Amino acid sequence: MAQTCLKETDVVILAGGLGSRLAGELKGKPKLMAPIDGEPYLDFALRWLSSFGAHRIVLALGHLAAEVEAYVEDHFYSGLEIVCMVEPEPLGTAGGLAHACEALHSDQILVMNGDSFVDADLCAMMDYHRASRVDGTLLCTLVQDGSRYGVVDIDDRGRIIGFREKTGVRKPGWINAGICAMSRRLINHVREVGKGSLEQDVFQKMLPGSLNAFSGTFEFLDIGTPEDYAKASDVFAPYLNRWSEGSL
Repeated sequence: MAQTCLKETDVVILAGGLGSRLAGELKGKPKLMAPIDGEPYLDFALRWLSSFGAHRIVLALGHLAAEVEAYVEDHFYSGLEIVCMVEPEPLGTAGGLAHACEALHSDQILVMNGDSFVDADLCAMMDYHRASRVDGTLLCTLVQDGSRYGVVDIDDRGRIIGFREKTGVRKPGWINAGICAMSRRLINHVREVGKGSLEQDVFQKMLPGSLNAFSGTFEFLDIGTPEDYAKASDVFAPYLNRWSEGSL
């Protein structure tokens, strides 16, 4: 059954990057338009978010934005309002979000990377975020090989107490899965930062314990890498029927 928890929450999809890791597969397309079984990843992302009741989606665009804008303009998405915000120059994930802030209406928002999919209950995450009364909650998943990611240190209260860059050590670890619930105060702080990396220039500079982790062992896919992009069709296949109740 489709949920409705995101009906009053603006969702920002960060998609302003160059997509350089996937350049060979994209052949000049932006990552949101990466084809998966003949359908752009954007449509899968919107179907996924729609299954949680998302109504208002802000696309924070940059590189090759015109192709995404044209696609959105030519397609009708029932029940969704989609706003495209194009950064005037490369601003990084923090800058892309800061620029998109002009289009935000809700006091709390959900921010996600434009190349990530996580099979987590976003409604449960938003409930956890609201109950904790913190400025931000990161969705974190446990992976068996944390060597290709930066690792997140989480205390026994579920608070994030540190971030460690890629160590190259192949062992299990918690990682930031690229989805964050934010309160208005954190949104305003991102606007002040203005440019740079959301993780490095915002999250990692916050006081330890000021961010929550909504953590679990979730299916996680980063289509921004050739290895994961090649898996996307098989990974998404089981979810399509589940999402059909909230189809566009």
